[in-house]
Amino acid sequence: TTTTTTTSSGGYFLQGQTQFGDNIEDEWFIVWLLLELTRAQPHLVCSVYDNDGEFLLIQAAAHLPRWLKPETAPNRIFLSQGRVHILPQPDSPAALGVWPAGHVTLPQALHLLHRQVADPSAPSSCASERVQAAVQARVAGFPQQAQTQVHWARVYLPVRAAALLQRRPDLVAPAVTAFYERDPIDMRACVRMQQFPPSSRVMTSVKFTRCLYAQLQQQKFFGGKVFGAYPPPSAPDFRAVDLGVKLSCGFEILAARCPLPPMQQDEKREPEQQEQQQQEQQ
Repeated sequence: TTTTTTTSSGGYFLQGQTQFGDNIEDEWFIVWLLLELTRAQPHLVCSVYDNDGEFLLIQAAAHLPRWLKPETAPNRIFLSQGRVHILPQPDSPAALGVWPAGHVTLPQALHLLHRQVADPSAPSSCASERVQAAVQARVAGFPQQAQTQVHWARVYLPVRAAALLQRRPDLVAPAVTAFYERDPIDMRACVRMQQFPPSSRVMTSVKFTRCLYAQLQQQKFFGGKVFGAYPPPSAPDFRAVDLGVKLSCGFEILAARCPLPPMQQDEKREPEQQEQQQQEQQ
C-alpha cells in the first residue's frame, strides 16, 4: 500500500508498506527498485526499513563506522543517486558547519542530500565502497532473479476461486498466508466452505512464488468431508488436489475474516438459525 503525505515543511513524500512474509527476496527486490529509481531520478531520496529496523546496516554491519548504532541511525541512512548514503557525524570542529551533530531532522537530512545533487563539489555523504559492495552483492541478481522465483503449478480449485485468481492473481499471496497462519477459529469456516464450495472444481494453472508454493506444499493437511475423497498419493492429480484444498481453504478463511454488511449478515444468519433449530428438534 502507498500513501501520499506532506511534511511539516510543506514537502511531499510517498510512503509505502508491503508484507513480504518469509520471502526475504521480495524485500531486497524492493531495495533494487529504489536504487534504480533514485539513479534514474537523482532528485529523489528514499529510505527503507523493516521490522528489524535499518536492515541495510545489518547487511553491511562489518563495514560501518563505530559511531553508527540503532540510536544514532534515525534520519541518517538513505538511498540517493543509486547509492547508499550515511550522513556522518562531525568528527572535528570544522565539520560542525557541514554535518549536524546529535539528532537529525528529516528536513535537515533532505537538504544535505539535495545539496549534493545540485553541487557535485559539496561534501559527500556517500557510504564507503565496502558498504556499497555489501548492499550491491545482495541485489546483484535483480531483475532477472525475480523471474527465477516464479513457480507455476496445476491446482484443482473451486470454480469461484479459479475465476477470482484469473481476475486478481495477486490474491494468491494473502490466501496462502491465511492458510499457512491459520488457527482453530479460522478452520471453522473450512468445515462448510460456504463461499468457495468444492462441489464444482476445475483444473487451472496458478502462479506462485517459490516461497508461497513451498509454504503450501510442506503443510500436512487433509480437508474434511466437504472435499470428498482424495486420490491416492501415487495418482498424477494428487498434488493438484492437495494444493487446491489448501488454497481454497485459504480463500475461505479470508472471506470469513471480512465483515459482512448488516443486511448480508441477516441473510447469512437465517439458514444457520434454521439448521440449529432442526438439530435441537432432533
